[in-house]
Amino acid sequence: MSARGPGVAPPAGARSRWVVGGAVVGAVLADLLVWPVVAPFGVLPDTVLAVALALTAAGSRRVGLWVAVGGGLLCDLASGVLIGMGSAARGLSVLLADFLAARAPSERFGVTVAIAALAAAACEVAQRAGAVAFGVEVPLSWVTVARAIGFVLLTGALFAVAYTAVSWARLTESAEGLGRRWRA
Repeated sequence: MSARGPGVAPPAGARSRWVVGGAVVGAVLADLLVWPVVAPFGVLPDTVLAVALALTAAGSRRVGLWVAVGGGLLCDLASGVLIGMGSAARGLSVLLADFLAARAPSERFGVTVAIAALAAAACEVAQRAGAVAFGVEVPLSWVTVARAIGFVLLTGALFAVAYTAVSWARLTESAEGLGRRWRA
């Protein structure tokens, strides 16, 4: 019996690698191509952050951090404003989510989604604080607060979808104690 701490999962199988790879590619493409055009309710959700948080919550802390930093850097390069700030904010929010997940009960889906929403809010605050630190004017009004709340809600919803997909991929790999119906 091996002792695994929080944030450490068993080695990934082929199905999990395909799901994670598809989620990462889809997240980067959505953030670069879909959300700037669609912008639901005038809010741009962060799919890369949602996938990174889902990987972290599912036990792949390193992969989640790499996705947050690497995907965030790609999105920063495309936006052209404060390159690296979004990447650093995403990385910090993934570390915050990992810290909170280690101290919270993980058997409740609502708790996991609340941790992801809190991490998304921390990402938004970190990006705004970083922008202010570098001299970018960040107005504070009811509209910006409403957009920040929309960002947290939409990113949390995307997290729920990504977390479900990643958890499903891991469930089908390790079916030791499950009945025949749940095996791949």
